[in-house]
Amino acid sequence: MLQDNVDTADRSESAIFEAPKTGSLTKAQGLKLLGRLAEDEAFRRHFESAPARALADIGVSPLQIATLRAECLKPRILASKEELQVARQRLLGDIDASALIFLIPFPKF
Repeated sequence: MLQDNVDTADRSESAIFEAPKTGSLTKAQGLKLLGRLAEDEAFRRHFESAPARALADIGVSPLQIATLRAECLKPRILASKEELQVARQRLLGDIDASALIFLIPFPKF
């Protein structure tokens, strides 16, 4: 019985840690997104042309997508795969982050 209570408490803390803030992705979602953008050319093209649909394709809920800033969901050219991989590595190293504000690096013109 005590173990059941501990397991329940652990799951509750995990759910809180992974709960996205309004206008953001969870850390897990951010890692998944950055990984796909850094490695999958077809997904990059999909995200560049239809960011909201691409997010839905990786499991971000429509309600969560609706809270993201409109400028984050506009079609545009992405940063290089290398820059996105660096961003992913930084996020992997940030063990204190509970959520990722939805900011994808884009090239500067």
